[in-house]
Amino acid sequence: LPLPQVLRHSAIPQLKRLKISGTPTLLALTRLDKITLPEVTSAVIDRTAWSITIAGGGENSVEAALPYLPNLKHLTFNHLFCRVTDGLKSIPEQVPWSQLTHLALGGNLYVRHWRAVLRQCVKLQKGTFHLTGHFAYDVGEEREHVELRDLRELTTFRCSPFVEPLVNISLPLLERLQIYTWQSQPLVDFTNPSIFDSLTHLTLVSSGQVHGGHIISVVDRLPKLVELFFTMDHGLKEAYHFLTYGHEGKFKLRHLRTLGMHTWYSRETMDEDEPFPFDALTSLVES
Repeated sequence: LPLPQVLRHSAIPQLKRLKISGTPTLLALTRLDKITLPEVTSAVIDRTAWSITIAGGGENSVEAALPYLPNLKHLTFNHLFCRVTDGLKSIPEQVPWSQLTHLALGGNLYVRHWRAVLRQCVKLQKGTFHLTGHFAYDVGEEREHVELRDLRELTTFRCSPFVEPLVNISLPLLERLQIYTWQSQPLVDFTNPSIFDSLTHLTLVSSGQVHGGHIISVVDRLPKLVELFFTMDHGLKEAYHFLTYGHEGKFKLRHLRTLGMHTWYSRETMDEDEPFPFDALTSLVES
């Protein structure tokens, strides 16, 4: 059946969940933007954001048709922004961002755009974001301060959003932070350390070169940690000593219950100036 015919069915207003998949050009013909789905609380929107079409040798942006979702709470949205549009001006108004409690975004999502969306999600409890990278002018925009008091869990992939300070956005009750990235240190900038005051679970996984000293500089500020996972490939001895209970009386992680470490280290790549610190690791395990 043609989709417009389906959308006229009497059951459509009672929909609770929605998934949209297709090209913007095709979806523009469905007249989805002319309907309201008041009962939908969970939606997955895939590949329906701004897209590039070639017409007469030029680039044109096409906005996909999206229904109005006034009571949406959970949203997964892929390719929210297009490369040729100003993302800050193309956030779909059909989505009630201020009501969302769970949000996952992917695609061409630069940190500047992520911050623009995050500022609108004042009730967000859990966020998962696949970040494309940084613009040179990501930081420094003067904006009104926003506090996300409900955000408890934040996960990012490919790029750390905290390489540079988070400007005018507070996450006072953030408990679980997971960063999976290809970057090396610094993964976290503590210019505004108070946004991490409530962290109890931290994951820092990088395929880049991370020194144990940087892990220490981050974890040293988080005495409430209950769970810690991280990767590193240099400065192993320093990190092992830092995590050893009783070592020089400097151990701070009194609440730590779970610890996971991965080292990009092999005998084939062993550095003669920095041999693997077996004794330090043994002391850590024994403690």
